[in-house]
Amino acid sequence: LIAGVLDLYEATGQVSWLVWARELQGAMDERFWDPVRGGYFSVAAGEESVLLRMKEDYDGAEASPNSVAAENLIRLGDLLKADAYRERANEVLLAFADQLQDMGHAAPRMLAALGWLQTPPSQIVFSGPEDAKGLEPLREIAWNYYDPFRVMAYGLSPAELPEPKDTYEALTLFAGGETQAAVCKNFVCLKPVSDPEKLREQLQLS
Repeated sequence: LIAGVLDLYEATGQVSWLVWARELQGAMDERFWDPVRGGYFSVAAGEESVLLRMKEDYDGAEASPNSVAAENLIRLGDLLKADAYRERANEVLLAFADQLQDMGHAAPRMLAALGWLQTPPSQIVFSGPEDAKGLEPLREIAWNYYDPFRVMAYGLSPAELPEPKDTYEALTLFAGGETQAAVCKNFVCLKPVSDPEKLREQLQLS
């Protein structure tokens, strides 16, 4: 669910999806996190009908919850400029380090998360009114350029930030004004552009 909600935020720019994803992640941490060995249990704490709480790490037809959770944490960290999320993702991967080393082929999604964690945060930041005609061509260029370790963020003015505002301060990057997009590495951005072809050129060089 968290992964899907983050997808909705990146596709639409509606910050309410990002807020909900963050809230869901907090609930997951509270109910399923293992504070001793790291990683997420598949059963919530306090469930009396289960004698043994297990952790899934096998990426079969469906990715394991821990693999997807690691990716979600990295995405939240890269969207919000919050190291704590990436640190928790690292704790998830460390909890399964032996499995990754001995049977990495059984956890390809988790290995992908490991690759993402070892990559500097990368963003494309869009700004301008949500209904601006120039926004969609920029987003189309961005979505057609494949980079599995990049997130899409949308600029907001300080007045538009949801509460708590300090949590979402990273979204004030290039907020308001002309409809444009900026290619960023760890929130250090190239010059924003409004021409889709110039955005394509920057992406090819990034």
